[in-house]
This record gives sequence, C-alpha cells and structure tokens, in this order.
Amino acid sequence: MLDSNQSASDASASSVIQSPADNEAQIDARDQGVALDRDSATAEEAASGDVPLTAARHRVLVVESDVETADLMVTALENAGYEVEVATDGQYALMLLDSFEPQLILLALAMPGLSGLEVTQILRGEPRFAQRFRATRIFYLTDKEHMLEKRFSSLPGTPMTDYLFTPIDVSELLDKARRVFADPSLRH
Repeated sequence: MLDSNQSASDASASSVIQSPADNEAQIDARDQGVALDRDSATAEEAASGDVPLTAARHRVLVVESDVETADLMVTALENAGYEVEVATDGQYALMLLDSFEPQLILLALAMPGLSGLEVTQILRGEPRFAQRFRATRIFYLTDKEHMLEKRFSSLPGTPMTDYLFTPIDVSELLDKARRVFADPSLRH
C-alpha cells in the first residue's frame, strides 16, 4: 500500500521482488532517513522493527547512457536502501562528483563523450579527484564481447574492482554491491 510520501519510483518494484513486510519496513526506514542493513536482516526482522539501522547510507553513482539500464539499476539499488545518483555521460558524472561522494561507481565503458576508461583515468589521476576517490570501488558495465575485445582489466592506470555484464542481472548487481559494502575499509 502506498502512502502520500512515496514516489512512483519507490513503488516501482518490477526489477526487485519484495515481500509486503519487507517493502513496508523499507518504506518506514526511508521515512526515517536511514537505510536497512540488508546483509543481516530477514523480512521477518524488517517487519518486526528488529532490523539494525545505519545513519549513513551507502552511496552509489550510476554512470550509464542507456536510460532503461540506468533506470533498472537505480530502482533496484534504491529499493535495497542505497542512496543513488545517476549520470548519463562521463562529463556529467565528473560534475556530480564535486558534490556527491559515492563509495561505489557503476560505470559504463561505452558512452558518448568520455568513455568509462577515460573517466576512471581522470578519477585516479587528477589531483582534485585522486585523493577523495582512491578507495572508491568501480564496477565497469559492459557486454561480454567488449570485455573480451578490450581486456580492460589489464590496462595500466585503470584499476577496477569488478564488472557487470549487460543486460544487467539485478540479483548479481545487488549481491556484488552487498559484498562491496561489507568491506570494512569502506567505512567513511
């Protein structure tokens, strides 16, 4: 059931199936401005209010020029309790990074303008970004053919944390994001 404070994107769960109790607990947590700790919570714990809450939400930047793919990822991540910003090109992503400090960046390799590799090289090399984002995890978004053709993981100066193949598998996306945020070195 929707309340008057819930937006259409909050209600859209076509890519993530949630139990009614889980969804209600998520809405309650959003209204309080906190995220549920999904790594340790069951739907029953969420419904009972016994879920540990964290004051600092995990932040994710989605950089993808394909609007459908970006919307799918944003919806899934927001429904899982992550704070998400989206950019449709590399240049806009760099502008967003002046005010938004994600712990995870989902970065398409092929985009108009700056490619994902060029964005990564700027993030890791330019002084205004290098220090602030040195611990930020980067997942490249690519199709299998591009991955095999470019073998981007071995390019010097472009470290990656992981990759996701397109079309995006929402379960894989959420599983990999959970593992990233379980890493104690990301607590900042």
